[in-house]
Amino acid sequence: MTKNFDSLDWTVPVKKLARNGVSLSYEANDTEIEVIREAYDLHAAHLFRLEVDLRQGQQGIITVKGRLAVSVEQKCVVTLLPVAEKMDFDFDRLFVRDRDNSKRKNKKDKQRRDDGVEVIIEPLDDDPPDILTGNSIDIGKMALEEFSLGLNPYPRHSTAPGTAEFSFPGTTTADDTSDADVRPFAVLKSIQASDSGE
Repeated sequence: MTKNFDSLDWTVPVKKLARNGVSLSYEANDTEIEVIREAYDLHAAHLFRLEVDLRQGQQGIITVKGRLAVSVEQKCVVTLLPVAEKMDFDFDRLFVRDRDNSKRKNKKDKQRRDDGVEVIIEPLDDDPPDILTGNSIDIGKMALEEFSLGLNPYPRHSTAPGTAEFSFPGTTTADDTSDADVRPFAVLKSIQASDSGE
């Protein structure tokens, strides 16, 4: 799968972030949808919508809270048949300027946002803050990164041999199998009960 995080030209200049933050909405147009489909080798792409809130606090710390809604069709890894997949989830990101990051190495640095909520930056955390090197935040790149992480890595059509139902976190598929398909022991139990009654 090709991962092209530069497919969407959605950027927000840092200087436009007001003290109380800014809320923005983006939705991919037909051209962008087709670019996403090709970049991620999808069978089809129908919807890619992002709602995001950005706030800049003290010392250039920027918090991002987003919600991503996506509707696509992947290719089954076995049959290549289309597998519908929908996503609708929230995510959080934190950005710090590159010049500030060097001061935080090997120590815990506590900062306070304008809303009075304490932000703790720990370089060894599993999800370290993103480093902002320019004067704008690439919202499109961020959305595609979250999209890539949310995609089911092994989409399987319900007709694929040996398919066992598995729902990747944050996603749903349109090719759900029945309870009997995903509960083989229940089927076996019913067969045994039938045999004992003969």
